[in-house]
Amino acid sequence: MRTHLILKNIKINIQLFMADMQANPSEEIFNHVTAELEEMNSIPKGTYSFSLNDNFIDKQSAEGAKDNSLKRGFPDYIIKK
Repeated sequence: MRTHLILKNIKINIQLFMADMQANPSEEIFNHVTAELEEMNSIPKGTYSFSLNDNFIDKQSAEGAKDNSLKRGFPDYIIKK
């Protein structure tokens, strides 16, 4: 007997961080990665959000979102069908 798992409404959050400890998130890098995600056909179907943060990573939560983070998400998700 085969069991098929049907996944719907998959949400994938991608966070990247700047390598340089003093660098603010780069709008050029953010726009490039966002455009690449929009064009990719080889990634799984789902709703993608993307954040580019500075170099700070909270060690307890693995989050890095701050006021200077660049974000693409609700209501403007990248949707792959």
